[in-house]
Amino acid sequence: IDETSRLTDLVNDMLDLSKIQSGARLAEMREFCLTEVVRDTMFRYEKLTMQDGYKIEFRADRDVYVVADSTMILQVVYNLIDNAVKYSLEKTRTYVTVTYEEGNAVIRVKNISSYEMNFDPKEITERFTRADESRTTEGNGLGLSIAKNFTEACGGVFEIKLDGDMF
Repeated sequence: IDETSRLTDLVNDMLDLSKIQSGARLAEMREFCLTEVVRDTMFRYEKLTMQDGYKIEFRADRDVYVVADSTMILQVVYNLIDNAVKYSLEKTRTYVTVTYEEGNAVIRVKNISSYEMNFDPKEITERFTRADESRTTEGNGLGLSIAKNFTEACGGVFEIKLDGDMF
């Protein structure tokens, strides 16, 4: 990514995050198929990463419908998959699942980290926070913060769990 694109992305991310954190109303709450949004996003992203040896596995037990802002949820899904692929151990799989559990739609994105995860999962969703400060990959430390804030703005819960090298 050239410097102009990187800065444009950073400004857009900051504007999106600021709108949500200031209490701005959602653009459009409507019912849509979450399973389809995740599947479409995942397949589009997978095509971009296939040449790098990454594999994304998708599973859904059924079509799950939600009432939310579909544009925000699309951004959440993209950010989660992007984060998982960027920071995964090379030549490993990222697992994406959509389920319906106890009356809730659940999206899970799992990957094996390429670095030691010695951070508090709550801290990683703060603005400009990066789990591995020595990383040289592109990124501005806003992806998970946006995903968390957009999820909560749509009435959802955003949670990060660590299990060894599994994120």
